[in-house]
Amino acid sequence: MTVEVAVVVGRSEAFCSSLPTEVAFALPIRSGVRVRPIKIREPKRVVLEEALDVGVTERAFVLGWQNSCQTMAGVILKPLISQNVPKVEVSLARLPRDNVGKISSVNCVREIKHTKITSVALPAGSLTVAEQPGKIETSYFTRLVAPQSVRPSLDGSLLVRWQRNCRERNVGLLFIGPEGRDVAVVTAVMPLATCQGLKSVQENYVLPGLMPVKHRPLRPASPNMVLAIGKKFEFNYSIIPATSVNLAREGQGDQLTATAKGLHCSEALGVLAGGDVYGNLALGLLVGTPHSVCAINQSKFARELTAPLVAPSHGPMPRIFGLRVFGSVLN
Repeated sequence: MTVEVAVVVGRSEAFCSSLPTEVAFALPIRSGVRVRPIKIREPKRVVLEEALDVGVTERAFVLGWQNSCQTMAGVILKPLISQNVPKVEVSLARLPRDNVGKISSVNCVREIKHTKITSVALPAGSLTVAEQPGKIETSYFTRLVAPQSVRPSLDGSLLVRWQRNCRERNVGLLFIGPEGRDVAVVTAVMPLATCQGLKSVQENYVLPGLMPVKHRPLRPASPNMVLAIGKKFEFNYSIIPATSVNLAREGQGDQLTATAKGLHCSEALGVLAGGDVYGNLALGLLVGTPHSVCAINQSKFARELTAPLVAPSHGPMPRIFGLRVFGSVLN
């Protein structure tokens, strides 16, 4: 077995007048594994991306990521000190589109993949998942909000009224639990964003393309429920994009089923439904875990949850995408 390595560096816009310095990083390679540098004729630009999940087995660590039209260049292991404890931060490197030529989006399947890395010996306690890696104008963290009201709108769509802070943006609605009848708002809070006008406003959110089931009424998640979930998982949430969705029309079913693939490191809290930047319906599962990396016995499994939502009885079925958040941009 051979592992190829290279160094990824960040180039700031500031002018550097100092002489080059040598930096050493020891990477524990398993016995019998050969190491060689990645052969590149010239430096390549890479785009950093957050991993979906990371778990450690007896002989490997398993990295979850979402396939896309961009080519995967490799895994980035970055040494850091967290609370006076040495850690290794894990993220992904992709080649941007201008490096891989013209790609047809028709043949691009955005599925969840898990890669097993057996050449590096790293225990679960030494790994952490890099959050929003790379240069991001407005970093964010995920928050759950208890809405003020949940009701059908005049056209039958789901209308949720909630209190929005000026530094957060709505990601979607979380349908909590196996039946999904308690609804919370999931937001991306951007501490570095500039506030203009009121710091807090009431906002109405209409879920695109879906309708609540009439005989299974939804209810706002209570502040105590949202607080209890936050304390249980230390307010550490992640979004796993849906890999498959079973959706029925109104009158032909009473729920949708969303399935996502992930590791045994987290607990699925509910179906997360929202819209992307293009107005398309996007679905995923919100998971909570107090630890970003855990020891696992199995490499992956499928999570399946339901929500009392259906498509309109007439017209085209909504086109559904996997829900993810890249930096401060919803996809």
